[in-house]
Amino acid sequence: MKTQAQTKALEDKSKLRKNIINFFFKNNKILNWLLASLWMAVIFGFSSMPQIKASQFYIWDFLLKKTAHVFEYAILYILIFRATGKKYVLSFILTIAFALTDEYHQSFTIGRTSTIIDVGIDFSGTNIATYLTWKLDQLRQSKQKKQEKILPKN
Repeated sequence: MKTQAQTKALEDKSKLRKNIINFFFKNNKILNWLLASLWMAVIFGFSSMPQIKASQFYIWDFLLKKTAHVFEYAILYILIFRATGKKYVLSFILTIAFALTDEYHQSFTIGRTSTIIDVGIDFSGTNIATYLTWKLDQLRQSKQKKQEKILPKN
Protein backbone atom coordinates (compact mmCIF):
# COMPACT_ATOMS: atom_id res chain seq x y z
CA MET A 1 0.00 0.00 0.00
CA LYS A 2 1.21 3.49 -0.85
CA THR A 3 1.73 5.94 1.93
CA GLN A 4 0.32 9.42 1.82
CA ALA A 5 3.81 10.81 1.18
CA GLN A 6 4.32 8.48 -1.80
CA THR A 7 0.95 9.45 -3.25
CA LYS A 8 1.78 13.16 -2.81
CA ALA A 9 5.18 12.64 -4.47
CA LEU A 10 3.54 10.94 -7.47
CA GLU A 11 1.00 13.76 -7.78
CA ASP A 12 3.78 16.36 -7.62
CA LYS A 13 5.77 14.47 -10.25
CA SER A 14 2.69 14.29 -12.48
CA LYS A 15 2.06 18.04 -12.06
CA LEU A 16 5.68 18.80 -12.91
CA ARG A 17 5.47 16.64 -16.03
CA LYS A 18 2.26 18.43 -17.11
CA ASN A 19 3.86 21.83 -16.49
CA ILE A 20 6.89 20.90 -18.59
CA ILE A 21 4.68 19.63 -21.41
CA ASN A 22 2.52 22.76 -21.25
CA PHE A 23 5.59 24.98 -21.24
CA PHE A 24 7.06 23.47 -24.40
CA PHE A 25 4.05 22.28 -26.36
CA LYS A 26 1.13 24.47 -25.34
CA ASN A 27 3.27 27.57 -25.62
CA ASN A 28 4.21 27.04 -29.26
CA LYS A 29 6.10 30.31 -29.44
CA ILE A 30 8.91 28.97 -27.26
CA LEU A 31 9.03 25.65 -29.08
CA ASN A 32 9.00 27.38 -32.48
CA TRP A 33 11.86 29.72 -31.52
CA LEU A 34 13.75 26.76 -30.08
CA LEU A 35 13.39 24.85 -33.38
CA ALA A 36 14.44 27.90 -35.42
CA SER A 37 17.46 28.42 -33.15
CA LEU A 38 18.45 24.76 -33.43
CA TRP A 39 18.27 24.97 -37.22
CA MET A 40 20.44 28.11 -37.14
CA ALA A 41 22.94 26.16 -35.03
CA VAL A 42 22.94 23.37 -37.65
CA ILE A 43 23.60 25.88 -40.43
CA PHE A 44 26.31 27.54 -38.32
CA GLY A 45 27.87 24.12 -37.70
CA PHE A 46 27.98 23.33 -41.42
CA SER A 47 29.49 26.76 -42.07
CA SER A 48 32.22 26.07 -39.52
CA MET A 49 33.42 22.94 -41.34
CA PRO A 50 36.27 23.17 -43.80
CA GLN A 51 35.11 22.80 -47.37
CA ILE A 52 34.64 19.19 -48.44
CA LYS A 53 33.83 17.78 -51.85
CA ALA A 54 30.37 16.26 -52.17
CA SER A 55 31.26 14.70 -55.53
CA GLN A 56 34.30 14.07 -57.72
CA PHE A 57 32.69 16.04 -60.52
CA TYR A 58 32.75 19.82 -60.12
CA ILE A 59 29.28 20.41 -61.55
CA TRP A 60 27.66 17.82 -59.24
CA ASP A 61 29.57 19.20 -56.27
CA PHE A 62 28.47 22.74 -57.13
CA LEU A 63 24.82 21.80 -57.72
CA LEU A 64 24.59 19.71 -54.56
CA LYS A 65 26.02 22.44 -52.35
CA LYS A 66 23.95 25.23 -53.85
CA THR A 67 20.76 23.15 -53.65
CA ALA A 68 21.57 22.53 -49.99
CA HIS A 69 21.82 26.31 -49.48
CA VAL A 70 18.36 26.78 -50.99
CA PHE A 71 16.80 24.09 -48.79
CA GLU A 72 18.64 25.22 -45.64
CA TYR A 73 17.28 28.73 -45.91
CA ALA A 74 13.82 27.69 -47.08
CA ILE A 75 13.53 25.55 -43.94
CA LEU A 76 14.93 28.36 -41.79
CA TYR A 77 12.39 30.81 -43.20
CA ILE A 78 9.50 28.42 -42.44
CA LEU A 79 10.72 27.88 -38.87
CA ILE A 80 11.13 31.62 -38.28
CA PHE A 81 7.76 32.26 -39.95
CA ARG A 82 6.10 29.96 -37.43
CA ALA A 83 8.04 31.49 -34.54
CA THR A 84 7.07 35.06 -35.46
CA GLY A 85 3.39 34.19 -35.61
CA LYS A 86 3.26 34.13 -39.42
CA LYS A 87 4.76 37.56 -40.04
CA TYR A 88 6.03 37.43 -43.61
CA VAL A 89 8.24 40.53 -43.73
CA LEU A 90 9.83 40.04 -40.31
CA SER A 91 10.54 36.38 -41.09
CA PHE A 92 12.08 37.34 -44.42
CA ILE A 93 14.30 40.02 -42.87
CA LEU A 94 15.47 37.75 -40.04
CA THR A 95 16.29 34.92 -42.45
CA ILE A 96 18.27 37.16 -44.80
CA ALA A 97 20.05 38.78 -41.84
CA PHE A 98 21.12 35.32 -40.69
CA ALA A 99 22.29 34.48 -44.22
CA LEU A 100 24.45 37.62 -44.25
CA THR A 101 25.95 36.89 -40.82
CA ASP A 102 26.53 33.27 -41.82
CA GLU A 103 28.47 34.33 -44.91
CA TYR A 104 30.48 36.75 -42.80
CA HIS A 105 31.21 33.91 -40.36
CA GLN A 106 32.41 31.74 -43.27
CA SER A 107 35.01 34.37 -44.16
CA PHE A 108 36.82 33.39 -40.93
CA THR A 109 36.63 29.63 -41.56
CA ILE A 110 39.75 28.07 -43.05
CA GLY A 111 39.11 26.63 -46.50
CA ARG A 112 35.80 28.49 -46.93
CA THR A 113 34.96 31.56 -48.91
CA SER A 114 32.38 34.23 -48.33
CA THR A 115 30.57 35.37 -51.46
CA ILE A 116 27.58 37.53 -52.20
CA ILE A 117 26.51 34.81 -54.67
CA ASP A 118 25.90 32.44 -51.76
CA VAL A 119 23.78 35.09 -50.06
CA GLY A 120 21.84 35.34 -53.33
CA ILE A 121 21.29 31.58 -53.32
CA ASP A 122 20.17 31.75 -49.67
CA PHE A 123 17.89 34.62 -50.73
CA SER A 124 16.41 32.35 -53.42
CA GLY A 125 15.58 29.68 -50.84
CA THR A 126 14.00 32.32 -48.64
CA ASN A 127 11.98 33.67 -51.59
CA ILE A 128 10.72 30.21 -52.52
CA ALA A 129 9.64 29.50 -48.94
CA THR A 130 7.99 32.93 -48.65
CA TYR A 131 6.00 32.33 -51.82
CA LEU A 132 4.99 28.81 -50.80
CA THR A 133 3.84 29.86 -47.32
CA TRP A 134 1.90 32.79 -48.81
CA LYS A 135 0.30 30.57 -51.48
CA LEU A 136 -0.64 27.87 -48.97
CA ASP A 137 -2.17 30.54 -46.74
CA GLN A 138 -4.18 31.87 -49.69
CA LEU A 139 -5.42 28.36 -50.53
CA ARG A 140 -6.38 27.74 -46.90
CA GLN A 141 -8.31 31.02 -46.73
CA SER A 142 -10.07 30.24 -50.01
CA LYS A 143 -11.04 26.82 -48.71
CA GLN A 144 -12.39 28.36 -45.50
CA LYS A 145 -14.51 30.84 -47.48
CA LYS A 146 -15.97 28.01 -49.56
CA GLN A 147 -16.76 26.07 -46.38
CA GLU A 148 -18.50 29.13 -44.91
CA LYS A 149 -20.65 29.45 -48.03
CA ILE A 150 -21.64 25.79 -47.83
CA LEU A 151 -22.14 25.73 -44.07
CA PRO A 152 -23.17 29.23 -42.98
CA LYS A 153 -22.82 30.09 -39.29
CA ASN A 154 -26.03 30.49 -37.28
